[in-house]
Amino acid sequence: AARQFGAKREARRAFDGSSSAFPAAPAAAAGTLYISSLDGGVYALDAANGQVIWERELAAGAWATPWVQDGTLYLGTLGGGVYALHAED
Repeated sequence: AARQFGAKREARRAFDGSSSAFPAAPAAAAGTLYISSLDGGVYALDAANGQVIWERELAAGAWATPWVQDGTLYLGTLGGGVYALHAED
C-alpha cells in the first residue's frame, strides 16, 4: 500500500531580499535564519514567518554557510574577509 503523507500544501516564497544568488545553506539559531548572498547582503529572518529582522551589507559577497556561536554570526567573504556580527541586531 502507498504511504499517505497528508494534504498537499503549496510552497510559498517567504523572502525576496536580494537580487543575487544565495549559494549556501542558511544558518539557524534561536528561531532565526541567517542567509548570506553573493552580492554582499547578509539577512536575519524570523524562521517562523520569513520576515526580515535585520540586514547588513558586506564589502564582498559570501559563498559559504554562516556560523552562529554564542550570539555571534561569523561569515567569510569572497574578498578574503571574515566578519563577526552580533546575531541579534
